[in-house]
Amino acid sequence: MKIHTFVGWGAGIVGIFGIAACGASAGDGSLQQESSLATDDGDGKGVDEVREAAIDLQSYIHKEAQGYSSAAWFRQGRVFGPGWNEREIVEEGNCTATFFEPGDAKDPERPPVFVSAGDIFFSGAKISPNTVMRPDKSNYYPKLSDTAVLWVGGEDIRIDVLGSRDGVGAIKATLKAPSLITLSSPSWEQDRLTLDRAKDLDLAWTQSGVASGTVKVRIEALDKYMESGVHVTCAFPVSSGKGVVSARVLKHLPLSSSAWIDIQTAEEGIAAAPPWNVKLRLHSGGSRANGRASTGPVNVE
Repeated sequence: MKIHTFVGWGAGIVGIFGIAACGASAGDGSLQQESSLATDDGDGKGVDEVREAAIDLQSYIHKEAQGYSSAAWFRQGRVFGPGWNEREIVEEGNCTATFFEPGDAKDPERPPVFVSAGDIFFSGAKISPNTVMRPDKSNYYPKLSDTAVLWVGGEDIRIDVLGSRDGVGAIKATLKAPSLITLSSPSWEQDRLTLDRAKDLDLAWTQSGVASGTVKVRIEALDKYMESGVHVTCAFPVSSGKGVVSARVLKHLPLSSSAWIDIQTAEEGIAAAPPWNVKLRLHSGGSRANGRASTGPVNVE
């Protein structure tokens, strides 16, 4: 077991996607390990400027719905997020428990500023030609969504960013589409999963297409006073077909009737577009055995 204790910048900066798994190839820059860049002007107030950038494309097929959605942002400012600091990280095998506590809120005098990276093009697999995200006048990227399923798993998905005069360089990157998976364990027929902290949580799944990407498990819980929280994250190769979330990690979750679980597959990477590092992420929503999405509320006991 490994334990790291520190004061972070807050979940809004480094906790959006977690640790990057470099599975992309970038034509205009090497892959890096962080999606945020920070500078300090030496005024004694800590982080002065943070740049955060991400491009996200999801495809899913469930009993309730099927389709895809996208998101992208390039923003800079003093501090992002709700002001939660990472207090401690405990690692157990393929899983990590991260503890959060209230921290400094974002600076109201210096709110984040959105920056344009130009048009963002997606192509490959079943993606329709001219699938493009374009920034509006405020440099915000409206999401794309449709009922089309974009991939099965293992196909090459290309992301091309034109770049802009705002200082974001061009990006040409390719990632493998993550497999669509169906879980046989855990199986929960009702909307809410009950989780016993004293027992391992066994996972088992089958995948469509070529085994590609990583199965990502995320469980989030706040204490009953909403004053601190823990999230458990785990990663398993899709090809393994199974995984275990150890009770040694689950024991760190607080007792809660308002926790949340999400199980999906992902392929991730970081593309360098100096002075920006851009997080690239493809993910596929998982399904339960009954065809419903493998995400929902949890009772932690």
